[in-house]
Amino acid sequence: MDIRKYVEENYELNVKLRRHLHENPELSAVEFKTLEYIRDFLTEVGISYTEIEDGGILGFIKGDHPGKTVLLRGDIDALPIQEPEKNLKNVRVCRSNNDGVMHACGHDAHTSMLMTAGKILNDHKDELKGNVILCFERGEEGGGNIMQIMRYLIENNIHYDAAFGQHVDQRNPVGKIGVCIGGEEAGTIPIDITVKGRGGHGSRPDLSNNPIDCILQIVSAIKDIRMKYIDPYEPITVGINVINAGIKGNIIPDEGVILGSARYFSIKNAGEPFMREMSKICKAAAVQFDCEVINAADTSTGVPPTNNDVKLAEFTRQVLQKDISPDIIGPVEPQLTSETFSHYAMLAPAVYINLGVTNPEYGSGAELHSQWFDMDETAMKYGVMALVSLAYEYLEAGDVPDCFEAPPQSMLDAYVK
Repeated sequence: MDIRKYVEENYELNVKLRRHLHENPELSAVEFKTLEYIRDFLTEVGISYTEIEDGGILGFIKGDHPGKTVLLRGDIDALPIQEPEKNLKNVRVCRSNNDGVMHACGHDAHTSMLMTAGKILNDHKDELKGNVILCFERGEEGGGNIMQIMRYLIENNIHYDAAFGQHVDQRNPVGKIGVCIGGEEAGTIPIDITVKGRGGHGSRPDLSNNPIDCILQIVSAIKDIRMKYIDPYEPITVGINVINAGIKGNIIPDEGVILGSARYFSIKNAGEPFMREMSKICKAAAVQFDCEVINAADTSTGVPPTNNDVKLAEFTRQVLQKDISPDIIGPVEPQLTSETFSHYAMLAPAVYINLGVTNPEYGSGAELHSQWFDMDETAMKYGVMALVSLAYEYLEAGDVPDCFEAPPQSMLDAYVK
């Protein structure tokens, strides 16, 4: 399969798709016109699909030869950011027409690259030794729509043997792709605690029960979890970012809240110990201070860590070097941001790659989620080549080693509640 040739032939289409999506961004949970655009495209190129209510769209490519199934994923939502006329250096080649909404995280490129890769794979399904699922995910930016997708996959017994996804990455220049071996993006545990006491006059604390006393104890103990209960060589960060209680100096409030998050890579060695100890802290503080403490975090909240399957990641590097360039692999480090792609890795081995998009002359290189973010569109050639190559080569190989281990049953149960 001459992948480079087919990607070049479809490059103008890829750019057209990306610019339409960029000019018409939609926020999480309201991506209705984007969904319509994807549906129309899949129909036009002859790819069958199903739409998951509040989840997204699954496209199905059935190869002419029997084999395994690969899932390729792209996210479709934008961010509530006003887009300026220029990027870091130049006037943008296209700009949002939706006031206050911008594709500042590259999801327009993720979607257009997946659409283009899907067309190429479908055009050559006579060469595929297996099947490809195209997953267009809604609400990646905190919308939680991934849960609807996972529930649909499980309840409808839709199986895949491997999953691949990618994200534009300002840390590498155009022409480089980063592939982490192991930890790619952190899991997150939301810290969302409400403490209810009994309010009153500030002059008579003895007649009230100030929830702030309880809050201070909980915050101090949570900050100590990392030191006391987690291996010092195991990465985890803990941030308490909101403490909200009271409105005036002479009024004891009835209640207060604690908000923040913990970020980690190992469910067993960091995520589960943190959850366990935070739960114990909240229960003990409730007794000690005679307050009602509501800890909203449980095993179904947050996002799991995105850990690239080690053997599949090695396979990924080899494929990219063979099919694109021996020098394609760029430096990359794990990130403590979180990514819903991690959920797909709950059902099968998965790898998430980082597509370099920085070009100082073009004006691209700003951080993701910044109003100055932009990408050199030529980077999409490498992104489409990566998606097509990984799907084709995985199916062609037939038996690719992996290190997949099923997650705790409690995490799988959360999908079908």
